[in-house]
Amino acid sequence: MSLKEKDFIISNLLHAENVILERAKVLCGTVETASGDIADLQNKLGRQSKTEVENKGLLFNFRSQLDQSLGLLRNTVVRSICEQRQFLESMTGQMNSYFSAKSESANHLKRRIAKAKDMHTSGVQCMNELVNTLRQRSITDSEQMKLNISSQAIAVDNV
Repeated sequence: MSLKEKDFIISNLLHAENVILERAKVLCGTVETASGDIADLQNKLGRQSKTEVENKGLLFNFRSQLDQSLGLLRNTVVRSICEQRQFLESMTGQMNSYFSAKSESANHLKRRIAKAKDMHTSGVQCMNELVNTLRQRSITDSEQMKLNISSQAIAVDNV
């Protein structure tokens, strides 16, 4: 092997070494970038896991508060329905009592009106009987007076 060949081989080896070094630098940069990306992804995954844990906690708290609020709402609705039912039952009792009293009062008034009507009818009948009796007596008295006047006129004529 000659010196020229050796120089050529050395030159090629140096060139190859430089290319390998450049490639190694590029690969090191790529590895550093990938390592940074992996670290960023791990941080991002950590934040995401932390956010998921916080979200699960918030969701649990929300469910708990929602269950509590729905329980309170249910109790309030049940209490309101019971109060309304009691109020309606009370109103029904009062209305029944009112209508019963009104019905009793109306029946009492009807009886009093019927009694007053009967008394009036009886009074009118008594008055009619009295009128007839007085008319009959008046006719009888009138005839008696005519007889008395006639007999006195005859007696005066005879004297």
